Amino acid sequence: MPLKDPSCSNDRGLYMYGGGELVTDYGHYLRVQDSSSAEAHKVWLFVDHFPDWYRGKVFASLAIDPKGDLPSAGIHLTVRQVVELMGRFYQFLATVDPEELAQAKREVYG
Repeated sequence: MPLKDPSCSNDRGLYMYGGGELVTDYGHYLRVQDSSSAEAHKVWLFVDHFPDWYRGKVFASLAIDPKGDLPSAGIHLTVRQVVELMGRFYQFLATVDPEELAQAKREVYG
């Protein structure tokens, strides 16, 4: 799926980068969203909607009612932390077969 332009995610004018959520092969929903932090430019990375096969394991490990909802996980990142995280992803990408990486780039960037 091609990377989309950022979209306004709420009435406060905060953006969701990539135009929406990214759905993983395991059914997780990831979103990168502006932060309203007044102290510095920051961003949120959220993971939502754990897949059904995973929900049971998490509920069992936490000893809570499996009928309830799992909370989303949110990580509040500074610009420096985003740069470091990107560096870690670049390290991972350096281990990927060049053809596989080229195909992924075509799918994302066209």
